[in-house]
Amino acid sequence: MQVNKVAAGVVVYHPDSNVLTNINTYYSGVEKLIVIDNSETRTTFQNDLHKLFPDAIYLHLNRNAGIAAALNIACEIAIEGGYKWILTMDQDSSFNLDELTEMIARIPLVEILFKKVGIITPYHVLHTEDVTKTTEQYSVKNIVMASGNLLNLTAYTAIGPFEEKLFMDYADYEYCLRLRKNKYQIIQDNFVKLKHSLGSYAIKKMFGVSFGVSNHNSVRRYYMIRNSLYVSFKYFSFDKLFFLHTVKNTFLLHPFLILSFEKDKWAKMKSIRKGILHFLFHKYGKTL
Repeated sequence: MQVNKVAAGVVVYHPDSNVLTNINTYYSGVEKLIVIDNSETRTTFQNDLHKLFPDAIYLHLNRNAGIAAALNIACEIAIEGGYKWILTMDQDSSFNLDELTEMIARIPLVEILFKKVGIITPYHVLHTEDVTKTTEQYSVKNIVMASGNLLNLTAYTAIGPFEEKLFMDYADYEYCLRLRKNKYQIIQDNFVKLKHSLGSYAIKKMFGVSFGVSNHNSVRRYYMIRNSLYVSFKYFSFDKLFFLHTVKNTFLLHPFLILSFEKDKWAKMKSIRKGILHFLFHKYGKTL
């Protein structure tokens, strides 16, 4: 395998020109660009992509197969190409190229400092006020979002693919828990920043207390609730704190935020109910 060379796997869905701008922030830092398009219909995106990145591998699935399935396809293509690492990206994230190049160059150092490295992740800048809260270069993490991660494909081969039945939300969290259960570590490089768009995220206040409100639509709420319960119960004996955090969010925090601050309250509360029911009756995959 090409130890110090990295492929990038990008999952897109109804992509626009902003996606190309984001890809341009990390394209020259990787050896191969792999774009998996989950859109149901074709557009001019492939032509636009190849005008800017002519050697990119582009695969249109002709359906929304889900984030987990698309990531698995990208990983398998990278493995067939002989790569040891893949940079997993979504369409809304971007890097400072110099920082990404440095993070990739430090892979051998991270492997020396830590045992069984499964993921090297940047510091995720989710909001404008986010700043790195440590002077240490590296931190060991329990859970990270998939976008911006350098995933060790040797670990991927050892523990298996992303769980496709989850379709979208929490497939990355499940993978982090599975890595840790198999003694792999997740290492955050605190000096490398990934900028990530959270759509309609907003800060709201009540009684002097600030709350982060995601404003996810009812479909996303359904998958978040169903999949979070699946993952938390699957790893209950391994990570009880994750389980407790999930139960608190599902039954207390999410309903409170929806009813207090968000629109389409009834539709979202119905989605939470459906997500709980589908978890109880083991109904997974793309169901909405």
